[in-house]
Amino acid sequence: MRATLLISRTLVAFAVFGFTWLNIAYGASFVPASPTVQDIVDAWRVRQARVRTMRLEWSDSRTTAAYTQLGNSEEGEMLFPPADVIHEVCVAMSIDGGMLRYSVRGPRWSPDQGEFLPKRYLNVFDGEVSKTFFGYAAEKEDRFFPRGFVNNKEERVFDSGNPHLVAVVLTYRPLHPDLGKFDPAGYRISLKRGVTAGRDCLILQPSGSAVRSESYWIDPQRDYVVLRVVRAVKKRPVMQFDVSYTEDALHRWVPSEWEYVALDYGSGRMLCQSVAKVIKYEINCNIPRSEFRFEFPPGTRVTNRNTGEYYIVRQGGRKRMITMEEVRGEATYEEMVTTESGQALAQRSRGHFWWPYSLGGIAALVLAVAVYTWCRRGAR
Repeated sequence: MRATLLISRTLVAFAVFGFTWLNIAYGASFVPASPTVQDIVDAWRVRQARVRTMRLEWSDSRTTAAYTQLGNSEEGEMLFPPADVIHEVCVAMSIDGGMLRYSVRGPRWSPDQGEFLPKRYLNVFDGEVSKTFFGYAAEKEDRFFPRGFVNNKEERVFDSGNPHLVAVVLTYRPLHPDLGKFDPAGYRISLKRGVTAGRDCLILQPSGSAVRSESYWIDPQRDYVVLRVVRAVKKRPVMQFDVSYTEDALHRWVPSEWEYVALDYGSGRMLCQSVAKVIKYEINCNIPRSEFRFEFPPGTRVTNRNTGEYYIVRQGGRKRMITMEEVRGEATYEEMVTTESGQALAQRSRGHFWWPYSLGGIAALVLAVAVYTWCRRGAR
């Protein structure tokens, strides 16, 4: 009897030890037999609260499809390059609570110019105001001017729905009122399961029948991280994201690589593809608030959606206001940047005023030369 009891206790001890060891070794989490949407939301909320700040840098290999497959716009703009093009860009992102900074440097296709331009893109959100900046490399600034936009909080963060940020936002800010957009009330767990990257997944799908929808493939064994997102229009997939993670000893599952493909709704052909690989990351690091603020550089044409103002930034931060008359008169950037507020069209008028006199002077000179030549020939 004692021997039997000893054996039983020994087996129980080994079972407890084994379970504990597995938890430590593999970071396993307790998973309910039948997880609910609330279980998933609770896990996301814990991770969101645990990661206060973070910085990521990654390289992004982006493929832009050829226009020969998909056509151009009615205005004749080359919406896509003449051949599939793969280009590399450098990306950096910072988050502190609800503040965000996202920057991209690298070539970007310009439909109106029909070429790839070396471009700089930046979006910052300080919790109240979102600023977006589009700039070009120095050798291009004589042809293209930098643009800036100021958006208020009610319009949400400009990049909250950016497909290049889906993996990071869904991991660390899925429930944030400004950065995330997941609404638990609109989702249910599908009776079907999915398998991706060798992992068994729960599928969160919309509970309604919206025209546009997103479904999320969740890994219940790894803190309910999202492995796949499928965006659909009328149940036809138009975009798919796949995310891979690395295990951090302190911060658990960190996105290490992600890929997304966008498809044309009508033909199903690829519009673009992106493969991102994280170079380095920092979690719960010190980030100065100034990192989420940005002053537009001189020469930037700014549209402020808060105040309805249009202006060009001068040296020292002074604003050269753009009047509605100049907007309606379609004053060019060159005309406005070289004049003071309201004077762009006046300069154009002065130019038009003197133009007939210039033509008259040239014509008179040509006539005088012709008469002189004719007289010389007659004298001979």
